Amino acid sequence: MRYQHKQFATAILVILTLVLVIIFCTAYGKENVATWQGLIIILVIGALFYSLNISVSDSHICWSFGPGFWRKKIHLHDVASAQIIQTPWYTGWGIRYTANGWLYRVNGDTAVQITLKSGEKLCLGTDDAENLLAAIEQINK
Repeated sequence: MRYQHKQFATAILVILTLVLVIIFCTAYGKENVATWQGLIIILVIGALFYSLNISVSDSHICWSFGPGFWRKKIHLHDVASAQIIQTPWYTGWGIRYTANGWLYRVNGDTAVQITLKSGEKLCLGTDDAENLLAAIEQINK
């Protein structure tokens, strides 16, 4: 493995914790099934999106959320170019389609935009953009 980084979803976890506390305080002592289902959904979302894991090997770039949810992989020989970009706050977190292509992000506003030889673009949000870009460029020479 040439590069491996895990970025924790600090903002997502803080927001989910606050929502969880509010729902729990509202539901405590009540028999409201929908509220308890809401608690379970929030816990599942937190468990699936608590981090973004990115790795670069000699042949692939791989990324996944949390414990391996939504695992994706592209071949390095399919990469035409890569660059660091700033992503606006309103593009949100998680998995989104934006003007810059598919965005995978759990925190912050920095991403590495990868343009494939097919013309497709995708962005990997990271707090370690310089090292991720260097790993892609070093192997993709």
